[in-house]
Amino acid sequence: KETIYQYFDKSLLTIAKEDAAKMYQKWRDLPNQQKEKIMFHEKCKIFEYLKPGFDFFISKEFLTLVFLYYHTFRRILKQENVKCILLTATNGILEKCLQAAAFKEKVPTVVVQHGVGGFRFQQHPLSNVHFAVFSERFKERLLRDNVDESNIHVVGPVIFDSIVKYRNKEKKTTNKTTIFFATTTAVEEGY
Repeated sequence: KETIYQYFDKSLLTIAKEDAAKMYQKWRDLPNQQKEKIMFHEKCKIFEYLKPGFDFFISKEFLTLVFLYYHTFRRILKQENVKCILLTATNGILEKCLQAAAFKEKVPTVVVQHGVGGFRFQQHPLSNVHFAVFSERFKERLLRDNVDESNIHVVGPVIFDSIVKYRNKEKKTTNKTTIFFATTTAVEEGY
């Protein structure tokens, strides 16, 4: 099988819809006063501004999609007897669902840093997630997010490993200036 959709069937959709309906109902049952109480910033109630986003992300339709991915990944992990998950991103819905499924199925997950802006956003990893990072700087970022130090491994910038074979072995002297272009939005990333 080549894609996750080949593992999908109507039984998974039924389970996903049931789980989504339960979670949606829990959200609906929570009184607005309680939601307003837990969502505030510096004495300012912000729930009214966040409500449209919550209405989308906690809709039956969106939750059905999330649970469908989660249950599909659980099926894949079991059927294919997966021993480890390797990711280069943690922010997307697919990655989050895969991590949750791997946690439930007790499959370890490794997240390999793939860019110079790595782990800019706070991580909330499950206990089975390990991180392979470029340097001590990125390790410190994860430690600030309360990632267990034993789950952080400084391995160097693996994104450059495959270019070593193209490097010219001869030392050349030149008057040319070398410019390195980092593929990140430095201002937006906070540098």
